[in-house]
Amino acid sequence: DFEQMYFKSRPTRKIDGFCSHLDWVAEGLYPEGREDNSYIRTDAVRLMTIHQSKGLEFAAVFIPGMCRGNYNWKYFDRCSKIYGGIDAICNYAGGTGLYNDNVAENWIPNYHVYREDRNTYPDTRKLVYVAITRAKKYLFMTYSTHYNAYDRYGHPIIEYPACFLEEAMASSYLKEYSPDMSYTSDHLPIMNMDPLPIVLNFSLLSNYFDCPYRFKLSNYYSFVQPFKDVQGYGKVLHEIMMHIHRAWLDGERPDEAAVDRIAEDALYLPFANDAQIRNALQKAKECAHAYVAQNVAEADKLEAAEMEINIEMGQGVSVNGRIDLVKSVAEDGSEKVSIVDLKSAGKDAEQCLQADQLKIYAIGYEEKMGKKADYLEIYNLDHPDGSRNEREAVDRKVLEDAKAKIINAADNIRNDVLPKCKGEGCKDCYMKGLCH
Repeated sequence: DFEQMYFKSRPTRKIDGFCSHLDWVAEGLYPEGREDNSYIRTDAVRLMTIHQSKGLEFAAVFIPGMCRGNYNWKYFDRCSKIYGGIDAICNYAGGTGLYNDNVAENWIPNYHVYREDRNTYPDTRKLVYVAITRAKKYLFMTYSTHYNAYDRYGHPIIEYPACFLEEAMASSYLKEYSPDMSYTSDHLPIMNMDPLPIVLNFSLLSNYFDCPYRFKLSNYYSFVQPFKDVQGYGKVLHEIMMHIHRAWLDGERPDEAAVDRIAEDALYLPFANDAQIRNALQKAKECAHAYVAQNVAEADKLEAAEMEINIEMGQGVSVNGRIDLVKSVAEDGSEKVSIVDLKSAGKDAEQCLQADQLKIYAIGYEEKMGKKADYLEIYNLDHPDGSRNEREAVDRKVLEDAKAKIINAADNIRNDVLPKCKGEGCKDCYMKGLCH
C-alpha cells in the first residue's frame, strides 16, 4: 500500500517515509485476520486471539491463561501485589509506596467510582463473553498459579484467577476439571463435513495453472507483483475496447475524435511519468484506430460485450468472470457463435488459446444463454490488424476435461497441494527470487 502511494518518491527518502507511514497512518488500518487465507479450512486445532474468533463457532473451545495478570491487567501487579495502572501512577506521584486515595481523588475525578467498579471492566468483560460463546458443546477455562518467572527480589511470581474466572467458578454450570471425567463425541453438534465452498475467477485460475506455488504466495501470503512504470496499460486497452464494443452494440459508430476521447478517458497509469503517459496515450490511440478499422465492418455481428457469467460446477466450486466479446461468424451459410478473449502485453495467442481456464468461457456462455458456442478466439491487441489472432472450434470432450481440471484445482487449493511448477516460465517469473 505504501509503495502504491509513494512510488514516485526519491529512493533515499522511502525508508524514512515508510517508518513515518507506520507511525502515523498504518496503525488501525490492518486488523487481525485481514490477510487470512480464505481458501482452506484447517483440519487441526486452531490457535487464535479472541478478536480473531468473532463470528466463529467450535465444538470445543479452550481459553488458557485466565489469570489476573492477563485479564485484570489494569489493577493488578503480578510482582508485588501493588495496584497498577492508574493506582500505580497515583502511588508514584504521592511518593508513599502505598495506595493513596487522596492523591488518586486529586488526580482523577470520581476515582472512588473506579475503585468500586474496578472488577467489572466492560470492554474486557465483552471480550471474555465473545471467547466463551464460541463453544458449541465443551468449554475449558484454565489458569496457572505459578510461572517460571521471578520478581526483582527472586521470589516466584504467584498468579490468581481473573475475576471473570472466579465468577464462572461460582456458577453451578461450571465443573472443576477431574481426570476421572470422560469426554465422548456423544451429543456433539452435527458438524458440516461438506467441502469448503470456493469461488474462483479467470485471473485466479490463470495464476494457478501458470504455477500453483505462485498462486499460494500471491493468495495465501499476499505477495504482490512488483510495480512497473507503465503498469496498467493492458487494462487501459481493455477499457477502450469495451467502450467501443458497447457503442457498436448500441448502433453507434464512433469516429476518430470519439475514439480519441475514449482513449483519453480510459488512460490511467498511476506509476508512469509524463513522458511515459504521453507515449502510452499515443500508442493506445493508434491501437484503437487500427482495431476499429479492422473490425467496424462486423460491428453489427456483435452479440455481447463484457458478458458476466457465473458457473456452478458442483462440489462447492463456482467460477465467475466476464467474457470480453461474443460475436456471430458466418460459415457455410450458417451463423456460428465465437467467444473472443482480448489479450495484450506480449502474450502469445496460440498459447493463451490452449490454456485450460479459457475453456470455461464456452461452458459459462452455454449455461447463461442456453446455447452452445462454436469457437474460441484470441484477439491480440498488440497486433490490432488481426495478424496474430487465433481461433479453434469448441470440442465438447476438451470442455469436460477442462471442467474436471478446475474441480481438481479447487481440491488442491482446499488441501494446500500447491507445488512449484519448475517450468519454462520460471526464468521470467517475478516470484523467482522467493521460489528458487
